[in-house]
Amino acid sequence: MGSKKFQFTQVTYSKLMGLFIILFVFHNNNRSEHSGVIQLSVTEYCKFKERMLPRETCWLLWMLYLTTTYLSQTGGQDCRYIFNNSLLTTVSPGIFGTPGFGSRKYPVGRRCHYIFIGKPDERVEMKFTKFNVQGVAPLCQFDYLDIYAEVSDLTKPHIDTPLLGRFCGEGIDRLPNLIISTSNIIILDFYSDYDKADDGFEGRYRFINDSIYNFGQKKNLCDFVINSTEQRLGYIVSPTYPGMYPDNLHCSYTLVGKIGQRIKIKFIDFSLFQGGDYCPIDYVLIHDGGSSKGEEIGRFCGNYKDVVIYSSENYLSIVFRTQSGRIDTLNADNLEGDADFLYNRRGFNISFEFSDKFVKPAFSRIGGDHIQHIKGTACDVRISSRKRSFGTLTSPGYPSDVPPNVTCNYYLDGMRNRKVLEKVQISFKDFEVPGQMPYCYEGYLEVNLKGTLGVGAFDERFCGSLLPPNLTSEDSRMILTLDTHKSRSSRGFSSTYQFITDFGISGYSPEDGKCIFLYISRQYKDGTFNSPYYPQEYPDNTKCEYIFRPAVSERLLISFHAFDLGRTRRPCSSSDNIVVDQHDLKGNYTRINTYCGTQFPGPIVGALGQEVRVVFNSRIGSRHAGFQAKFEFLNSRLRKCGENITSFGGGGLIKSPGSPEKYKSYSFCQWIIKASNRKNNILVIFEDFHVEGKEQEGAGCKNAVMRVFQDLHQPGKELCGKQENQFFLSIGEYLKLEFVTSSRALGAKGFKITWTEVHQTNPLTGSQTSSGKGGCRGFTCKITKYCIDESLKCNGLPNCGDSDKSDEEEGLITMHIHLNTRWFRESFLLSLPYYTISDKYSVMTGPQPGKFEVLHIAVGASISSFFCVILVVCGFYHRKKFRNNPKPPDNDQVEVRYVAASSSNNTADRLLAVDHAGENGSHKSSHISVHNATPKLPNRTPNQVPKHIKNPSIEKISQCSSQSSYSPSLTSNQSPKIASIPRTSRTPRIQKVSIV
Repeated sequence: MGSKKFQFTQVTYSKLMGLFIILFVFHNNNRSEHSGVIQLSVTEYCKFKERMLPRETCWLLWMLYLTTTYLSQTGGQDCRYIFNNSLLTTVSPGIFGTPGFGSRKYPVGRRCHYIFIGKPDERVEMKFTKFNVQGVAPLCQFDYLDIYAEVSDLTKPHIDTPLLGRFCGEGIDRLPNLIISTSNIIILDFYSDYDKADDGFEGRYRFINDSIYNFGQKKNLCDFVINSTEQRLGYIVSPTYPGMYPDNLHCSYTLVGKIGQRIKIKFIDFSLFQGGDYCPIDYVLIHDGGSSKGEEIGRFCGNYKDVVIYSSENYLSIVFRTQSGRIDTLNADNLEGDADFLYNRRGFNISFEFSDKFVKPAFSRIGGDHIQHIKGTACDVRISSRKRSFGTLTSPGYPSDVPPNVTCNYYLDGMRNRKVLEKVQISFKDFEVPGQMPYCYEGYLEVNLKGTLGVGAFDERFCGSLLPPNLTSEDSRMILTLDTHKSRSSRGFSSTYQFITDFGISGYSPEDGKCIFLYISRQYKDGTFNSPYYPQEYPDNTKCEYIFRPAVSERLLISFHAFDLGRTRRPCSSSDNIVVDQHDLKGNYTRINTYCGTQFPGPIVGALGQEVRVVFNSRIGSRHAGFQAKFEFLNSRLRKCGENITSFGGGGLIKSPGSPEKYKSYSFCQWIIKASNRKNNILVIFEDFHVEGKEQEGAGCKNAVMRVFQDLHQPGKELCGKQENQFFLSIGEYLKLEFVTSSRALGAKGFKITWTEVHQTNPLTGSQTSSGKGGCRGFTCKITKYCIDESLKCNGLPNCGDSDKSDEEEGLITMHIHLNTRWFRESFLLSLPYYTISDKYSVMTGPQPGKFEVLHIAVGASISSFFCVILVVCGFYHRKKFRNNPKPPDNDQVEVRYVAASSSNNTADRLLAVDHAGENGSHKSSHISVHNATPKLPNRTPNQVPKHIKNPSIEKISQCSSQSSYSPSLTSNQSPKIASIPRTSRTPRIQKVSIV
């Protein structure tokens, strides 16, 4: 043989002999284990372009591969596939799968092992492309696939290493997106029972270099120390990044720089399982220092990107922890274990850099125990008030140039607790930031008065060299942001700050630190004010004043939306309270009212153009929710009604605006009633009252209220809800009613109120106590003993008060007649004095004439006489013109008998006997019988009785009240004959006439 042929024989056939030996060993131990190795050998040594073996040898190897594959799938129960990268000369991705995948379902009753072995400096990367294994996750009680990605030694049983997970079911969404081993080995165990089978699985694998997982000094799997002397910048990745990290990891990365250096890290990619608030399961913990004993900068989990963190000095520590228990496939109750793989747990990729050029906070300018650098930031500073603190705030390096490419945030936090709330004021002394207002492209200083960060969240932005104005925060925090990413060198800024006491109340405070607020109409047309710190509890031992100044033509309207000052202690001066005063024309404050407890005050309207002051007071040790109210300065929008009423000794009726319709919002009505004598009083009776609201704790008259002022110099009583027959008596000659509705009023039925001028009499002697000598000159109420005008008796209104109806029960004559004809109303009733005609009833009253009624009686008598003459003339003409008309039959006559009882007896129903003659034509004349007639009817002439009354139906007889029950007997032989009224022939009817 030649040397070339000898070389082929020495090398090639020695390898071929080795393959046969491996085949023999595998075949005797497990006939299915050798197929994967033969497949790799054929692929490597029998390539068609660069064959290293003769054609005959390659065909022999292919025959051996097919034979052993058949034997492994038909005769054996176990199978093993080994993918060893040390046998391959090229690194190429490969494919693996269940036996027969793509052409048939995997065999039943099978246990297969897939062993992937890389070189010592490699990791195994694996990704499943298809997956369908019989079973239900997470229990996988039938078929399953176990993945072991933390195997480091093949000589030890791999089942003793941590299990990445057990998987079954259909779809790759329940599998890790990407798997990377912690060493150079991954083992898969596939098991199928003897029942059913599915398509199986298929995946891709490759061997990658593990250099990215080695940095600094490595102590074990994931403990590293990185020195700036060895590596100034680089990357730190989690042990299996970007594959799914395993459970129960405890990794530490310590970064050590030179003295004077700072360390900057940045989250390039960060994806950890989000277990909840404070990251209880998986997290990255960063400490400002060389160990876990350093100050904690932050704990991170979930997803982050481009987060930048700086160390304060030259040390920084990173700790990575993962927990076990998220995946428990043996516990049937753990249904969340399967959901864990739905989350893409890639781990992290963090860049690091050591440098002595990083900006440093200007501690020398703003030093103090209440000022500190915010750990983890480049130059952010937090200034926390220690109650009314103040100091100086400057840009980094001031007055030298501001470093370029920096962003510094300044957080100024005032106190905010149950006792103190502060705002921040800042005043600039020097300012130079490159740029031109208003765009500030090169650099800027942003100010957020609300204390929030975010894109576009600033309230003011400044640049250039002009001093910004003095600024005050809206809440307890103010944030300044200095950005110099596009700027040239500049001096920066210098400013002073001050924390002032704040009470969480909108409005202008003329004195800093004091709870005094001023609301002027030209600045605020409407708004809200509240107790300190509302909706939080107000502080104890606090006094706040709210002053409202309307324009000359305006009134102030205040309505409360929330009100809780705690448990009521009467009087309100001994409880937390609100006092409402009004500035009068003399320059003094007069009390409107004092409120406490939890019952809402009613809407309050101030005098025209007058200042109103609201004062809030809290006691020591008392804290409650407080109040919130709305104020409005109104002019034409306020619906005004009411009047000033001067009494002439009588009374009257007051109705709600728009009655009988519902009242409206923004209503303001005032009625001031003055008695005719300064020693008299005014009595008001709420006959019908329905206003929204309820007079009780927790409710109140917050949208509508009626105030009754019995004394004009004292606060009024507030009424709402439903009131029946409630009465109030003035203390002096004046009584005031005030009805107010807010903007939120929905409207209700309203009210009807009776007012009466009274003299109070002595209940024992009956003598007058107010004025005059002797008894009451008018009518004395039986129960209340009030002396009222005689004209108020029997007027249909309650004038005595306190359920006393005596003024409506006696002393007057009333007749109710149902009116069937217009002629009856216009002729018969007009001849009677003291009557009132309504749509349904006519009321005839005959009181004894008083001194104020003589003129009315004379005028009424004259008018009645005139109409009587006209009626007589018209009647004569009527009879003459129609005298040829047939007479009505004599069998239809009406007999009317009048019965009157003495004044000491009450009569409920007096029936008048009406006798009708039969249709045989017998004629009878009608009579009115009077028995004990008291009082006496006025004399009537026959002409005063109408001659043509068409079917007057006679109704119930009563005195002033239907409660009377006395009915005297009727005596026909005492009835004087008044007139005979001819009737047309009609069927007789029983008719009633009520005459009292």
